Amino acid sequence: MFEKIELTDEQEMQLDRLLTEKGFSDKMDVCPLISLLEYNFIRNPQTKQYIYSNSRGFYVSDASIDDIMDALEDLTTSFYNYASDDSEAEYKARITNENLAYFLSDITDYNGWFCDNFTEFDKMSINELLEYLQEV
Repeated sequence: MFEKIELTDEQEMQLDRLLTEKGFSDKMDVCPLISLLEYNFIRNPQTKQYIYSNSRGFYVSDASIDDIMDALEDLTTSFYNYASDDSEAEYKARITNENLAYFLSDITDYNGWFCDNFTEFDKMSINELLEYLQEV
């Protein structure tokens, strides 16, 4: 089992507030904080930036519908069986700019596509992430 990043109550409140204020509305759960810490992804549809979290830290990148479609081109029918009861066409038809976090998560859970290219240099601590969010 993977360890979770431990945050203080103050860090959790600040992170949740900043994610909301900065437009990270493309989320996996009702709460931005839960989306990031439990489901590992949250995304800002306007800037296309997403934040990925794992037990080592936080990572920021960007993803668009084209990036999702490119990733799906390399996948086989087994992915669609894994991710959904939908056919490939039905799955792709559900993709919008406002809900890419679900698809980022599906693809990354299946093959690591949207997190495998991160390096130690890309990793942020919680304090670095909070500082970054305050500046964007």
